[in-house]
Formats: sequence, C-alpha cells, structure tokens
Amino acid sequence: MRYQPITLRTVVLWRPDDDDHDNIDLIDGGNISEDDECPITFDWFFTAINHLFRGRCYRQKKTVRRLSFFLGFACLAAFVFLTRSVATTLTSNLNHGMSTATNDVNLVQGPKRNAYADATRQSLLSNNVGINDNLHHEKKERLFRHNKDDKTANTKRNNIHGSQFRFGASYYSPDDIDPYHNTHKVRLPKAIDQNLANVNDPYVEDAEIPYFFHIPRSAGSTVKDILGSCIHLTTASDVGSRNGHERDPSLKIVQSDDGSNFVNVDTSTPEGIHMAKRLGLVESGLADMITTQYFHVGATLFSKTKKGRMFTFIRHPIERAVSLFYYLAIAHWEPTYDPDLAYISIEMYARSKRIEHNWMVRFLTNELERDLTPRHLDLAKEVLRQKCIIGLVDEKNESWLRLMRLFGWEAHSDDGNECLDRHLNFVWSNKHNHPVIEEGTLAWQLLYKQNELDMMLYEYAHLLFQEQAALFGEGGSLVT
Repeated sequence: MRYQPITLRTVVLWRPDDDDHDNIDLIDGGNISEDDECPITFDWFFTAINHLFRGRCYRQKKTVRRLSFFLGFACLAAFVFLTRSVATTLTSNLNHGMSTATNDVNLVQGPKRNAYADATRQSLLSNNVGINDNLHHEKKERLFRHNKDDKTANTKRNNIHGSQFRFGASYYSPDDIDPYHNTHKVRLPKAIDQNLANVNDPYVEDAEIPYFFHIPRSAGSTVKDILGSCIHLTTASDVGSRNGHERDPSLKIVQSDDGSNFVNVDTSTPEGIHMAKRLGLVESGLADMITTQYFHVGATLFSKTKKGRMFTFIRHPIERAVSLFYYLAIAHWEPTYDPDLAYISIEMYARSKRIEHNWMVRFLTNELERDLTPRHLDLAKEVLRQKCIIGLVDEKNESWLRLMRLFGWEAHSDDGNECLDRHLNFVWSNKHNHPVIEEGTLAWQLLYKQNELDMMLYEYAHLLFQEQAALFGEGGSLVT
C-alpha cells in the first residue's frame, strides 16, 4: 500500500495595513500562488494560531479551519483545567489545612453522645447560671464533632415541606461549631427584634398576639386542633382561605367543618401573609393566634405597639425526617404529596434531593436556598433564646401547661377538658404509624448527616426548655 503525501493549499491573508487589496501576503512567506500546493509542515500550526487570533482571512480551507478550532479549544481547556486546579488547591488549604488535628476528629454518636449531653446539661443547671451567661459566656466542651473529609452530606439538595425550594449545602469546619456557645456575634433582623416580644418580658394580652412557628411533623396540627376545637380560639392559618375565601376583599371569621373559627386569610405562604398585612389582620383583632412556617415574613405582620409572642414545638430532627418520609408517601391531600416515596427505601430517600436539609435552621434564619454556615446556626439559636417559648414534642404535657399559664388558655367545659386530654394523651392529629429508625443504623447516620445543624439546634432547645422552667414557676415573669 502506497501512502500519498498530504498537501494543503496555501492560506492567503490580507495585509491589515494595506489599502491595496491586490497585494497579499502568503503565510509561508514564499512567492507561490494560492492555487499551488505544498506539503504540511510545522509552519501550519503557527498558521492556525495566526488565523485564530488575527481572524483576517482571505481564503481558508476546511482542514486549516478544523485545525484552528481544535488548537484553540485545546488551549482553552488547558487554561480552565489549570485555573480550577489552582483554585481547588487554595480552597483546600484554607478550609482544611489550618489544623492537622482535625483529621482525627470523629462524630460522637449513640449512647455516648446522649450521656455526654445529659452530663453537660446537668452541669449547667447545677451551677444555676442565667440564660445569658451559660449560653454566651460559659465555655463548654463541644458536643458534636464532625469529620472534615465527609463531603457527601454537603452536596445534597432537598425540597421543603410545603414548598419546592432546592436547598444548598452547609459548609463549615468542625471547630467552628459549639452547640452551647455562639461563636459569632449575630444581630437579629429589625422586624424580629422590634415586632416580637422578648422571652423574659411579661405577657401583655392587649398588646400581644400568640405567634406559632409551625415546624412540619412536630405537633403543629395538634396545636391548631386544640386551640380551635378544645379552647375555641380564632386562628389565622391556611384553613380560613379555603372554599374561595382567599378572594374575599375584607376580613371576616369563617367556620370549618368541625366548627372551629378561622380568619379568612392564608398565612402558610409569603403571598398570603402579604395579603393579610394589607387587609390589616393584626390591627383587626380578629385572630387570637397566628401560625406560619415562614417565620421572618410573618414577623412583618406585627408592630412595636402590637407585638407577636412567639412559641413553637420542636421534635427530634431525625424522628421528624422519618415521619415526613412516610407521611408524604400517603398524604394525598398535601400539596407536597409524593407517591414515589412509597417505592423507595428511606436510605435512598436520605441520599436523594428530596431529603430535607437543616429545615429549622433555614427557616429561623430565612436562608432557604444558599449554603449554610456556623453563623446561621448562631442566628437560629439567638432567635430561640431571645424570642421563643420552647415546647418539646417529647414533653408535650409540660409544654402545654406552660403555654396555658402564659396565655391564660383554658377549656371552659367538661367537653373542652376531655377534648384537651384526648389530643394530648391519646389522639395526635395527623399521626400515622411507621417503622422506627434505630440510632446507629445506616439510615439514621445518613439522616443525621443531612441535619447536623438542626441536631445542634435541637440540643440547644432542650437546654432552653429547662432554663425557661424558672420563668413559669412560682414568682416567674411568665405566669399569668
């Protein structure tokens, strides 16, 4: 087989500063015409570069055009690769090269973690240190430690309950976080600082409205059912806007099928909250309690003269995530109903984009999409410390006694007391049976990694719950 030499036509370029278009320069500098052929030499590579950057071509054949494109693309790819390599190296050094001791840090889990947490709380309480001192000035050993090389949890995204946001990751160093001590000085947003009453301030019924921060799958439906069916309060939630009432031009009280009273607004969405504000919900005095998940937007409903008194019920983040997984697989009445969850395991759910990602920290800081940092955790802790009456699902009876003492709520009949007892001790609204995920299993660990900041906030809320007991005892400032 004979090989024929490959030849290309000489490429002719215009001279950029020559007005006479009949005078032309030949790439190879020789005195040949454009119809002559010449063998490919190394000069053609420089010809391609010349074409790529000068771009003044009179006649260019396909082979040279392809060669020019290839060389240009190769140069661009090499530049991008080198740039990303340098950036990755610098970022890695900044984030993880400050301390080599971090390599040996492991996550404290299981009974050891629980025992350590209990010992830490008992130490704090036995010292009888005030809320401000033990949470901000008393240095405590860190409860949780994280493996800096575990990045799988940091790249997850999730859909929130009641919305379709995709959440960003959390990027933080293990040494940046302390569950009992704020590592950053944070300032509450103006609307929260001015429009919500402080925890230690006595409750003034005529100047404040109970404001319920509803965390999904954390006794929220039970709270609303008790207030509506047992104590017969008028609530502003999403129920009053149903059956066409979302288009009502003015505020009024409507009744649900079970006889509970609601204001005809929808406080479960930012748009509904803005509409309620335009209609003057707080000023009207129609609502005995306002509830929403969008804590920051809801705070704008109140003012300096008519403040909100915030309270919430908090559940163990992993138990809540498990409950949400099984609930959304069957709850066809919910806008976030996902029948596909019935066909996957909870381990697959924990690895997917459907999984929640530190829901409490995100909604308490109004950071619903971007990456979380230790500063967001500190802000969430500060909101709970200064503004929120803590209720725990694990301590539901004690939590309700505190709320009834604070707000003066009571059932005015035997039927009301029976209703209250039934909801607290026997029938939880929207409760459904599902398998229990044991601590230490793969599913538990995967869910933990997705909710590390919420776990720290949960431990902090437990401490606040015990600290706030003094406010409801004899001589406490929150006893009505």
